[in-house]
This record gives sequence, structure tokens and C-alpha cells, in this order.
Amino acid sequence: MTALVILDRGALRVHRRPSGPTTTLASADAANRQPVWSADGRLVAWSRFDRRSSDGLAKVIVADLELDERVELDVIFPAFYLHWRPDSGAIATLGEGPLGLELTVIDFSTRKSEILARGGPLYFDWQANGSLLANVGREDSRRFEYHGRANAVSFDAHAPAAFAAPARIPGTDGFVAAVRAGQASQLVILGGDGSITQTLTSFNGFIRFVVSPSGRRVAWVVGRTIDDIPLEPTNAVSDRLLVHDFASGITTTVVDRMPIIFEFSPDNEKLLYLSVDDLGGARWMRWHVWSESLGDKPLDWCRPSAVEAREYIPFSEQHTRGQRRWSPDSTAFCYAGTATSGQEGVWVQTIDSDEASFLSTGQAAWWSPATA
Repeated sequence: MTALVILDRGALRVHRRPSGPTTTLASADAANRQPVWSADGRLVAWSRFDRRSSDGLAKVIVADLELDERVELDVIFPAFYLHWRPDSGAIATLGEGPLGLELTVIDFSTRKSEILARGGPLYFDWQANGSLLANVGREDSRRFEYHGRANAVSFDAHAPAAFAAPARIPGTDGFVAAVRAGQASQLVILGGDGSITQTLTSFNGFIRFVVSPSGRRVAWVVGRTIDDIPLEPTNAVSDRLLVHDFASGITTTVVDRMPIIFEFSPDNEKLLYLSVDDLGGARWMRWHVWSESLGDKPLDWCRPSAVEAREYIPFSEQHTRGQRRWSPDSTAFCYAGTATSGQEGVWVQTIDSDEASFLSTGQAAWWSPATA
């Protein structure tokens, strides 16, 4: 049995599949947002801030689904993004502080919090050993900050290029990141000491990328800016979605256009992506799944929910670092939006079916990484 957490107009539910019970985590009485599973699938955390109350406290709430317990952690500023450490022992939050964005880490066992970085924009990812790499600032003030268990250092040897969140490579101390290299930029692997251990590609523009769960592959696409998503197919190399296999060194073109979002499956074999397509003269979005063995398979059409469009899709690379749409067995994925029939809600699409199945009302959904 697997589970999804669903955000439905401020209410939070855990829906167990295929036919298990539904558990309500929070009612819609307060502004609950950004639910996120821990890496072991045992805990769900979310941000809560009641904007109706002038003295409403901002909190991060953690629910233990096995013990049926919850802990409320006070935070100074409402968190708009949460990301569990890979060992599920701490959670990092992003919130608006007086000096810009603040990256705060809360230790779940001690309940103590620490501000690690300030600035904006601010993107980051955890490493399995508990270290954290942040991409902070914009233009000439952009910098890397590496926060290890014992110390924090700035990677002064390399300035970040135009990209969002670094991505850890499981099984190593490395991160995939983009750095400036003269007039161009490079997608590279940075080691824990800040050195470049491998250069993957050179590019001009803004690069978006994701790493597969095993660290075997990386997928990327290059646009002119962070918001650059062309609506028409193109053969320009810079608009291709590419997958690079670290073991073979082979880079494969998935599609000759730029997707809106893309995410590897847990089994590392498939790449889910969402593209803008034409349906009867109207602009719709369509899900696709690509694999090396089967090629590209177009699936169902949708229009993402307002919450997806506002809070998730513009920051999709950051969200894929700690959340996922895929089921644990890599046979299905979830999303929230409107179908071509006009029905709105949360949908589950199995990759062996052409049409998605309606699951529940809701504006966002994420699958637990746990298999039972």
C-alpha cells in the first residue's frame, strides 16, 4: 500500500492506495501549505500560518503517521518551502525575513533551529551526510554556501551561473551545479571541498536540471531566462531536453523542445515531463514519460491547478529535490489540475494507460517514498 498527501483548500489529507483509508491531518481552519514527506515516508511536515489572526503564530507541524502523533514547532516567519534532510532527522525551511529570505534548519529531536543562510533568491539541496549546498543571491552577488556538519564555507573559487537549485548525487559527496566559466557557463559536479570534479556541458542562458534518485543520470534543458518556456516545437539545441548517463558518458536527446517540469522515476529508468501542446486549437499541457528502452510516450492532457501554477511549477527544480509525483514502484504519478472534461482535482496516471484516473478533490498532491 502506498500513500499520497493532498492539499485541498487548506485542508490536508493522506490518501492510501489502492483502497485504504483516508486520514485527515489538518482542517481548512488555518492556512496550511507545502506538505512534504520525510525520506523514510514516516513523517509529513507542513507550514501553518493563520492570516486571519493579527497575533497568529507561524508553525511547522510534523505528523508521525506510524505513532499517530504530531509536534508543533514555532518559527519566526511563515515557511513557504520545506525540505527534509535525507536521514529524516532535520528539516530546512525557507521564509521571508527582514533581510530577505532565510534558510533555517530545525533539528527534529532537539527542536532547536539555526539560521544557515540569508539572501535572495535562495535555493539549496541536502547531501546524505547532512551537509547542505546553497545557491544564494543574484547577478554579481550570487554565491555558493556550503554548510557541513561542523563548519560553513563559501565556495569562492567558483561563482554560480544562471540556475536555481543544486542537486545532490546520491552515494557521493558531490552536487550538480552550474558555474561561470569566462563568457560561458558550465554544468559541473562540485565536490564537498568546492572543487570541480567533472564538467558535463557548456551553455549560455539559464539551465534547469534534475538528478535521478540513484545518481546514475542527470537531465537538463537550457533556456534564455528562468521563465523561458517556448510554446512551439523547436530544433534549436539549446531547447532540447537531454539526459546524460554518468556510467556510459552518453548524452541522449529526449525531446526537441523545452518542458515545463521534468522528474526522474524512483527506478531511475523513466523521465516524466510536462509540455505545452495544441489540442483542437487550444493550448493545453500534456504529460509524457520517456525511457531509454521505450522512447517517448504521450499521456493525458491537463491544465495545472492554480496552486500548482503559482507555488510549485515556477520552482519545480527546487521541489523535485525533496518531493515527488511518482509512485514508489515507478508505475504511476500524481498531479492536480483540470482535465479536458472540465473536472478539477487530483489525478493518478498509470504509465500503461492513456487516461488519468480521478482520485480526489485538491489543488496539490505528492506521493510518499515509502512502499508500505
